[in-house]
Amino acid sequence: MKSITQNMRYLQSLMSYAQRYGVKAASRKYNRARSFIYFWRKRWDGSVESLQCQSRRLHAHSNQHTEEELKLIRNMRRRNPDLGIIELWCRLRERGYSRCVESLYRVMKREGLMPQKKKVKKYTPKPYEQMTHPGERIQIDVKVVPRKCIADSELRLYQYGDSEKNPYIIILPLHSFFHIDENMVFRYDKTAYRLTLLRICIALDCDIGDIVEVVRDNPTTISQE
Repeated sequence: MKSITQNMRYLQSLMSYAQRYGVKAASRKYNRARSFIYFWRKRWDGSVESLQCQSRRLHAHSNQHTEEELKLIRNMRRRNPDLGIIELWCRLRERGYSRCVESLYRVMKREGLMPQKKKVKKYTPKPYEQMTHPGERIQIDVKVVPRKCIADSELRLYQYGDSEKNPYIIILPLHSFFHIDENMVFRYDKTAYRLTLLRICIALDCDIGDIVEVVRDNPTTISQE
């Protein structure tokens, strides 16, 4: 025996007192029922090791899994190692297995047949790429122009502008800026429109000459916040 617990020492003292003064006196002194004392007196042989708590597990029961059922479970798990327990249970039922899924779970856990969890690869962020020159990486903000600010009810306008504290913006009738054609209407200022178009062209990786031709054919003004 590895160790003597406090409960075993208590029972040893109780048994010694009951043997010396009787069961009734021990019952009054230790505040225990006489049936409790008689129960442990049957197990006690004079040593403290005999008062150790024994296993309450059943040695056998009439409804336990048979060897045929255990062999069927092992064979199905060997052929389908990645199958879930519910789907495995359904396939076993088709082959004559009559137990519930809870019993199957207990058997698989006892036999070590539970599916192994796949290891998730740890996320490692990529190193941040520093900019080599100003204007290499910018952010373009897109805002929807309210309908009450547009005279034509069927027209939809979107406001484009960079987030680098630039007060100049561009109004386009398309939500996506990746398709540039001659139907786009730009509002620009002669002193600042080229800078704004240049920043947007850098972000979209397109040629500024194509946009300048569209702006020249549609001369309007840029709005300033």
